[in-house]
Amino acid sequence: MNKLLIVIIGLALVLAAGCPKNVNPEAHVNRESPAPALAPPPAPAKPSGVPLKTYRDRANSFSVELPADWRDVNVAGASGLKFIKDDKGNAIIISVQETGMGEFLDVDNLPESEIYNMVDMAAGQIKSIYPDTEVISRGVRSLGGKKAGYANLRSESEYMGIRMPVLLMTYVTYHKGKMVSITAGSKESEFKRYAGQFEYYVSTFRFDD
Repeated sequence: MNKLLIVIIGLALVLAAGCPKNVNPEAHVNRESPAPALAPPPAPAKPSGVPLKTYRDRANSFSVELPADWRDVNVAGASGLKFIKDDKGNAIIISVQETGMGEFLDVDNLPESEIYNMVDMAAGQIKSIYPDTEVISRGVRSLGGKKAGYANLRSESEYMGIRMPVLLMTYVTYHKGKMVSITAGSKESEFKRYAGQFEYYVSTFRFDD
């Protein structure tokens, strides 16, 4: 099996598991070395000559445009998660998890400190499984028309003695009592090439309710 696929499926299972209630995710975030300020994002770049299709999850009321030849992969044990990949080692992971906070939470009125807490929680979940994960930059952006936390992360995993570095971009927000995140990942050596396309796909994400 593709080594990068092993890493990203592992990440998918982490995101699908959610945050255990007896664990403080922020304990996994390195507070001694704050993440650098957010660099300007790459401009969304619609892939030229690539047919797109709308992937829709009616149960969780969202849709996103991705290349038509990307495959929707069923990950065992990953409820509330959509995992879509191509054959080059790129993947999009969309996670929808109950928060127990009810539908009253208005993410657009949250202070930036709470938005950063969402980012730290997502990073902490990943770091709890992949200890070498580091936050490269983070900030506040939008996802599906809602205020969202954003982070670039670098992670590594070992597969059959081989280290596999990957770069990830993660957006996370709240919607109707659920934490919603969309993560795009690629091999570190290929990420710059695909970053603009990832940003375009994220920009097409919509809540359908």
